[in-house]
Amino acid sequence: MKIGILYTLSEFRPVSYNPGDDIVRDGQRYLFEKASNEDIEWVIFNYNQPAEWFEQYQWLRKLKKPKWVLPIWSFIPLRSCRLLACDYLINAAGPRLAMGKRLHCFFWPAEQILARIFKKYKKPQYMSFAFGSIFKFARRPDSFWMKKLNIWFCGRHVGRAAVVTCREQVAAGWVEQSGIPTEVLVCPSILARRYHRLEIPELPSYVLLNFHTASNREYLDQAEHDPRWMEVLKNLVAYFEGNSIPIKFVFHEEMELELARKYYPVEFESRYILPKDIPEYLEAYGHASVAITGRIHGAYAAASFGVPSICIAGDTRLNMIKLLELPTFFCKTCTAEEIIRKYEAVLSKRERHKQRLLQLAEQAESRYLELLKENL
Repeated sequence: MKIGILYTLSEFRPVSYNPGDDIVRDGQRYLFEKASNEDIEWVIFNYNQPAEWFEQYQWLRKLKKPKWVLPIWSFIPLRSCRLLACDYLINAAGPRLAMGKRLHCFFWPAEQILARIFKKYKKPQYMSFAFGSIFKFARRPDSFWMKKLNIWFCGRHVGRAAVVTCREQVAAGWVEQSGIPTEVLVCPSILARRYHRLEIPELPSYVLLNFHTASNREYLDQAEHDPRWMEVLKNLVAYFEGNSIPIKFVFHEEMELELARKYYPVEFESRYILPKDIPEYLEAYGHASVAITGRIHGAYAAASFGVPSICIAGDTRLNMIKLLELPTFFCKTCTAEEIIRKYEAVLSKRERHKQRLLQLAEQAESRYLELLKENL
C-alpha cells in the first residue's frame, strides 16, 4: 500500500522547522499502521512546492514561490503527477482552511492541483483527518465573499474524501455548510507518542514554558517578540523563580532560542530545550507538570502524556484546546496574573486532568480506527 503525505518539507528529517506538523504526521502514521494488515510505503509531497509532485516540468521547481505563476496550476497536465501512484492521501501540512496575507486557500497552487485530481481520478483516496481552520480573531471570515470562498473550498477539498473529521468547531461549521457530513475529533497528533512508543513518566520534573506565542510574527510580521507578551512572560518567570518552582523552556525553532538569549540572562541556558528529534520534543512536554505554551501542537504533545497545558495564541486554532477542556488565552490581552491563577487551578487538579486526557486519547484512537477500518 502506498500512502502519500501532504507535508511541509520534501523529505523526512529527525525534526522539521515546524515540529507540530511532524506529530500530526506521526499520529496519522500510527493509526494507518495499526489499522492496515499491509506493508505501507510512505511518500512525501511538499505542500508548498507542488512542482515537485511531477516527474516533468523541472523548470517549475526553480520557482521559490509557486503563487507567482498561479494560472499554470489550473492547466498543467496531470499525467506525470506522482500522487496518482498512491492508494491513499493524508494531510500533515497544517490547517487547510485559511486566509493568508493576500490569498485565500481556495487559490493556493497545491489546492488547484488537488481539486483537479479529486475531480478526475479515483485514486488516491483522500482521508481528511483533522481538517482545521486558521483565522485570526482580529479578522473573522464573515464577509459575503469570504463565506462563499470558505464553503466552496470545503466542498472542493473534502468533498471527495472517504473520511472527514474536523479538529475544531469553526472548521466543522464551514464543512457542514458545504453539505458534507463530518464529526469533530481531537487531532490525531495526540497519538504521536504511541507511534514513537514513549512511556509516561511517573513523576513530573518541571513547568514547561514555550518562548514563542502567536503574538510575535503572527502580528508583527518579523522575527521579534511582542513587547507586551515579553513583559507577561518575564512576570511568569519571576513568579516561578520566586516560589522555587523548577522551570524549563522548550523551543520549536532556532529563532526562538536566539530570542531567548536576547531577553534572558545566560544562566537560563541550562534550562533550554531545543529538541533534536520528535521523541525528544514529545518527552520535553511529557516530563512537565504543566505546560504553558503558544504552540497548539505543543499542548497536544503534552496531552498525549496526560500533561495539562495552558495555551496562548491568537487565532481559531485555540478551539482545538477547548476540545481538550483546557484553559486558553488570547495573546493580545492576557496578563501574567490571569495565567498564574489558571496555572494554580490546573495544577491542583492535575491528576484528574491526566486521567481525562489519557482517556480522551484512547477514545480518539478507537474512533479513528473505526473510521479507517470501514474505508481501507
